[in-house]
Amino acid sequence: MATATTPRAGTPPLPALLRGGRFTLGKRIVLSFGAIFVLMLVMAAISYTRLTAIDAAADSLQRDSVPGLYLSTSLRAATNQSYTMVERAIFSDGDSDGTKRDLDRIPEALRRFDQASTQYEATLFRDDDKARFAALRAAYDQYLPLLNDAAHAAASDRAAARANFAHVTTAWENVVRVADALVDENRGQADDSARQIRTSVNTAEATLATALSVVLLVALATGYALFRAITGPMARLVEVHDAMRTGNLAQRLDLRRSDEFGTLQDGFNRMAEQLASLVSQAQQSSLQVTTSVAEIAATSREQQATA
Repeated sequence: MATATTPRAGTPPLPALLRGGRFTLGKRIVLSFGAIFVLMLVMAAISYTRLTAIDAAADSLQRDSVPGLYLSTSLRAATNQSYTMVERAIFSDGDSDGTKRDLDRIPEALRRFDQASTQYEATLFRDDDKARFAALRAAYDQYLPLLNDAAHAAASDRAAARANFAHVTTAWENVVRVADALVDENRGQADDSARQIRTSVNTAEATLATALSVVLLVALATGYALFRAITGPMARLVEVHDAMRTGNLAQRLDLRRSDEFGTLQDGFNRMAEQLASLVSQAQQSSLQVTTSVAEIAATSREQQATA
C-alpha cells in the first residue's frame, strides 16, 4: 500500500523547525509563553533600573542640589548684608541714629548666616562639597572678627574704622568669592541632576518602546509558529479523509512528527489499515457468496435437466 499522500495544492510544506518532533505542542506553547514572560521580565528589570536612576537623580535634586543652591545663596546674601551695614555705618550715615540703626541690623545678618550654615551642613553628601563649605567657613571665620572690630569702631571712632575698613573689604571679598564658587557648584549639580533625569526618561522611553516591539514580534512569531504547527497537519488530515471518503483506502498520513499529531497519525493509520482489512475481507466474503450462489444455480439447472 502507498504510505504517503500528495499535499493539497496551495498548502505549503511545513518548515523543518515546525515539522521536527523534538517539541510537542504542549512544550511549544509553554516555550512560547515562557519566552514572552522572560522578555517581559527583562523589560520590567530595565524599566526598574531606569526608574531607580530617575529616583536617585530626583532625590539628589531634592536633598542636595536645590537646598544647597538656596542655602549657599542665603549665605552669600547674609555676608553681603553684614558688610553693607558696616559700610553704611562707617561711610554713609551722617548721624548717630542712622549708624546705630545699621549696626543693630548686623546681628540679624550674622544670625541668618549661622542658621543657613547649619542647614547647609545637613545637605553635605559629597567630599568636594564638604571641602568647599569648609573653605567658606574658614574665610568667614577670618572675616567675622574684622567685621566686629569695624562695627565697634564705627560706633566710637569712625576715622579709625575707615582706616581699617580695607582689611574688612579684603576678607569680605574672599568670603564672597568662595560663596560664589559654592553657588556655582550647586547650580551645576542641579543642572546635572535635571539633565540626568531627562536622559533617564528618554532612555526609559526608548527602552520600553524597543522591548515592547521585541515582545510583540516574539508573540507574533511564536503565535504564527503554533498556528502553522496545528493547521498544517490538520490540512493534511482533511486531505486523507477526503481521499478515503471517495473509497481510496490506500491513503495514509505521513506527517513525520513525534508530537501529539504523530500520535494521531499512528492511530489514524492503524484505523485505516483495519478498515482496509475489513473491506478486503468483506470483498472476499462477497466473492465467496457469489461463487456459492453460482454453484447452487448451476446444480439446480443440472437437476432440472436430468429430471
